[in-house]
Amino acid sequence: MSVSVLFVDDDAPMLRALKREFSYEYDLSVAYSAAEAQTLISGHRRFDVVISDVTMPGMNELEFIDRAAPQNPHTSFIVLTGNGEEETLKRACSMPAVVRVLTKPASRELILEAIGEAVSRKSLCP
Repeated sequence: MSVSVLFVDDDAPMLRALKREFSYEYDLSVAYSAAEAQTLISGHRRFDVVISDVTMPGMNELEFIDRAAPQNPHTSFIVLTGNGEEETLKRACSMPAVVRVLTKPASRELILEAIGEAVSRKSLCP
């Protein structure tokens, strides 16, 4: 059975690149906003891993996880950030559903490693 992964980011070119890069390894979906991701994850679709940017219009990443995680206890979340705001990173790592925080640009190998760890639910937050 294939691992289902949802990438969430408002950067369309980055999502296209991620889709090209990872669609052969995973059952991959993308969402261009937290609201779109919320709709996908609240529907009948189950995701093993959600990788989401912190800063997006409308709803920030941590709000999205706050809403989505309780309804999806089987889903592991990976936070992807372009800014290293320490308080946000600490808060993300304190959330039980978050297993990893990655800084942009994250290498293919690092993303693969994070997904593998997320599937096994082994937290790598400091």
